[in-house]
Amino acid sequence: MDTKTSYNGYPATTPQWGHDTPSYGYPQQPPAYQPYQQYPQPPNQQPQPAYANPTPPSTNSPLGLEVSFTSWTGRHLRVTQETPDGALLYAADLKNRKPHMLFQATGTANLPATVIFHSFSRTIDITINGAEMPLRPMSKWKYGFGFDSHALGRQLTWKRSKGWKGLGLECVDADGTVLAIWKAHRSWSGKKAGRLEILGTGPAGNGLVDELVVTGLANVYLQMMQTMAANSAGAASAGSAAAVSV
Repeated sequence: MDTKTSYNGYPATTPQWGHDTPSYGYPQQPPAYQPYQQYPQPPNQQPQPAYANPTPPSTNSPLGLEVSFTSWTGRHLRVTQETPDGALLYAADLKNRKPHMLFQATGTANLPATVIFHSFSRTIDITINGAEMPLRPMSKWKYGFGFDSHALGRQLTWKRSKGWKGLGLECVDADGTVLAIWKAHRSWSGKKAGRLEILGTGPAGNGLVDELVVTGLANVYLQMMQTMAANSAGAASAGSAAAVSV
């Protein structure tokens, strides 16, 4: 039996789904389109839209930052992750002239920021990435400095920690939620300053973490200067009293 040949040289075949044979020289036509059929849902279940994916649980964990001085003069500050030998996240120079704290554009955070203290005002002027964020005293009688967080759009306050002696601080919002905690090292060695724990705000380098690091360390440095000034005044008074008694 002779085999018929199509226009492209291959043997022509007869389609299996219909009774009409297409004209040779043209491609065969597919079956007629079947409209989408909605299959019934299992009992006690509601159909879910394609975009309704469950929200993954939050994986933010506390970020531990170790703060230490790199020299005995205390003029250079390093902020590393978890341990003094951890990855460098922030670095700052401490100076007698303005700006008194200059955060360098080094480390993984790559953060330029400045901190300026004033002799006749308790307000601390801070700029982070060019944005002004002053720390203002909240009370004349209690230690507390508030600032307007650009990352959260609301006010946060640094105050003394409850149940933590020494230079313990915590940052809270208006509802009392603690966002960060500063714990000074009990054994002051001249190099190890303390530990800053940031609670569930994401990795270093995001806006909120930058704000908490800079404003927190500004408070820490202010307390350190006040403590050293008080110790110097006490030593001078003791020396004067001893000289008078001789």
